[in-house]
Amino acid sequence: MKLDPHILITSLAALGSVLAAPATTGTTITAKYDDLGNFVAAVPITSYKGLSYTDFVIASTEAVQVGGVASRSPPNRVGPGSSGNSAISPQSPTFKAFALLEFYYGCQVRLGEALAGVAAKCTFTLTGYAASSGKQVATATLTFNPPLSPVAPVPMVKAVLPSSFNQKLSKVTVAVAGTNVVGLIDDLRYTGYTS
Repeated sequence: MKLDPHILITSLAALGSVLAAPATTGTTITAKYDDLGNFVAAVPITSYKGLSYTDFVIASTEAVQVGGVASRSPPNRVGPGSSGNSAISPQSPTFKAFALLEFYYGCQVRLGEALAGVAAKCTFTLTGYAASSGKQVATATLTFNPPLSPVAPVPMVKAVLPSSFNQKLSKVTVAVAGTNVVGLIDDLRYTGYTS
């Protein structure tokens, strides 16, 4: 059997272009926040597993009170601060962009600096910005609506995000609206990109 040299050269050239193409796949990570220790009161979190957190706090919830929101993966969860400037972005040099895939969320009545209290209705508003242009490319509004008189810790709800968050983003802002509430996030799953 004789190979045609033109076919062989064309095949090798095609293989070379595929091998030389930059990787577009990233690393998928679930941030559970549970390896950071235990916290009696909420403390600021600025970075974790390749992401930077602006105006976020972390707290332990090993003893969630009846009617409170249970962490998806105890003991820790994070919450946007009260400044209205909460955001998540890739932490350089680990990642240059990220895609937000899913997370679990809930809200509780704010009790001072603690992320504790009774489950409460709230609305999360997320806005994503493209890594390539910095322009707004994704938005989502999520509502947490717990039972009125819970008799046990209320489970967090899985965020159903539009596909527009599954692209290379430079930042996702997070705002929580409700009456004297603190938003809670756990098991944040994302894909980090190095280029």
